[in-house]
Amino acid sequence: MQTQRRRGPVTRSAAGTSVGWMVAAATITILVTRLYLVLTGYPQVGGEIFHIAHAVWGGLLLMVGLFVALAIANAWAAPAAGILGGIGAGLFIDEIGKFITQDNDYFFRLAAPLAYGVLVAFAAAAYRAGRVTRDTRRSHLYAALELLKPALDGTMTKRQLEAARHHVNKAKQLGTNDALDPLIAGLEQTLDSTEQTAGGETTAVGRARALLRRWELRAFPVDRLRKWSRVALMLVAAIGLVAGPGVLALALWHLFGPDQLRGNNSLLGDSPGPVAWTAAAVAAVSGLVAGVSAVLAVRRLGRDSDDLSGGVHWGMVSLGVLLVGVNFTLAYFDQFIVLLEGSVQAGVFGMLARYGRRTGARHR
Repeated sequence: MQTQRRRGPVTRSAAGTSVGWMVAAATITILVTRLYLVLTGYPQVGGEIFHIAHAVWGGLLLMVGLFVALAIANAWAAPAAGILGGIGAGLFIDEIGKFITQDNDYFFRLAAPLAYGVLVAFAAAAYRAGRVTRDTRRSHLYAALELLKPALDGTMTKRQLEAARHHVNKAKQLGTNDALDPLIAGLEQTLDSTEQTAGGETTAVGRARALLRRWELRAFPVDRLRKWSRVALMLVAAIGLVAGPGVLALALWHLFGPDQLRGNNSLLGDSPGPVAWTAAAVAAVSGLVAGVSAVLAVRRLGRDSDDLSGGVHWGMVSLGVLLVGVNFTLAYFDQFIVLLEGSVQAGVFGMLARYGRRTGARHR
């Protein structure tokens, strides 16, 4: 009997990690590039005739990353391609102001918000990719085969072996299929024979990850991680409820308050236009929403709470609003502050995500 071909996309088992590496590399690249240009007075590479913009190097690195992803089958190829592509994307996105203006204006004020928006979109995609788990035989077998790659480069670790066996067992439990049953049987036999040689991490990166996991478990037991998450969200609530509306209120005071204060150090400038006022208003509303969401999260993450999943959910909502609404508008006024602030918020987001993963209180 001929088997029907299936062409639907299947997410890689480590898709979230690989895309996350790309986003981190792009963010760091943009921040380092802009700091370097500020400190060195915006030098030009190429001499009197040519100007080799760093977007050119970004395009080359994107091609190298794409080549690695398409041509190399090793398990390390995906994260390596993510890092190379992320650096290339960062160099390319950094010059977005030149691509959207008639006069090739690198300093165009909307360039920073657009660059930040691209990074946030890819970060959201990375988070989503790490959570997509289709409970089908096909998806589990794809994951098992991918997890077996390290066996071809050396010894599999016990952690990799357990993960592969989990996917094979799930595929076996999800019914029968004449075409896939022999593959499942072969994978079970392979895992049984590999179990005798499975050991600890053998690569430097693997050992570093294992060391980091052990440090996390010692330094941040589950209850301590919950407490730190609450403290961080309390700060988020205070910032959202005060700073968001405060920016708009202070700008209004500077512009329409007493004569002696008008135009003095106004956050929106001396003659703000519709874009500046819209940005300030969006920041104020987003700050309020983020603050209220953070308060709800703090209440649900209490010691005796029976709704920890709700706490994780509202914490994610609060941080998401800050990362998207407040920071996107803040980037219009100060490109460096928003990158640093976004990095801190992403760290809190990661801490909350780790708490949810370790306790099973996942974001709804």
